[in-house]
Amino acid sequence: MNKGIRIANLIVDMFIIAFTSAIVSAFMSFTSSQFIMAIVMFTYYFLFEATTGQTIGKKITKTVVVDLNNKKPNLIKVFLRTLMRFNPIDNYSYLYGAEQGSHDILSRTRLKFKE
Repeated sequence: MNKGIRIANLIVDMFIIAFTSAIVSAFMSFTSSQFIMAIVMFTYYFLFEATTGQTIGKKITKTVVVDLNNKKPNLIKVFLRTLMRFNPIDNYSYLYGAEQGSHDILSRTRLKFKE
C-alpha cells in the first residue's frame, strides 16, 4: 500500500473527525475540545474498522483493514490498532520508508485493496 493512499485516507478521515468534533463541542461547551476530538476519533476508527473494515476515507480509496492472513481482524486487533493511533510515534513511523504505521505493525494488521 503506498503512502499516497494512506495520506488520502488520513485527510478524509481527519476532516470528518474534526467536523464531527466541532459539532459535538458546540453542544458540550463544558468539556475540553481536545478530549471530545479524542473520543470522536477513537469511536470513528473503532466502529468503522470493527464493523466494515473501512472508514469513509478507506471506502473512497477502496482499501480495507485485514489481519496478516487477509481476513477481517478480530475486535482485539481493531481495538489495539485504534488505540495505537494515539501513540505520538505513529505519525512519524511513516517517515522512514515504512508503508505500515506502528498501529499496523503492533496490531498485526495491514491495508489491502478491496476486491
